[in-house]
Amino acid sequence: IGNIFFVKQALEELVRKNALFYDMILFSWQYNVSKVQLDNYLSDDVIDLIKSKINGLPTEVKMLVVIMSFIPNNADLSTIRTLLEGEGVDGTKVEKLVSVAIENVLIL
Repeated sequence: IGNIFFVKQALEELVRKNALFYDMILFSWQYNVSKVQLDNYLSDDVIDLIKSKINGLPTEVKMLVVIMSFIPNNADLSTIRTLLEGEGVDGTKVEKLVSVAIENVLIL
């Protein structure tokens, strides 16, 4: 495992797959996989980890990420809403979709 971005993505992937979890009783991080299983959970390529993260998201969030990749990073919410509504997404869901994308560190 190399740079900090890869480490962060790898840890998030393990948490998403329930291989790594925070035990609220012991107040510590725990894991429930062996070394052999761990190799199956992780890829050596950070791109594969990000693709796995995106593939696990709802379709509307994936659509938001694609649209956001084509517009300037200073687009306002009304512009994003208009673009998503043009793709058939309910405009009232846009703020929630943006929040999900931000929580998953897919947009800033």
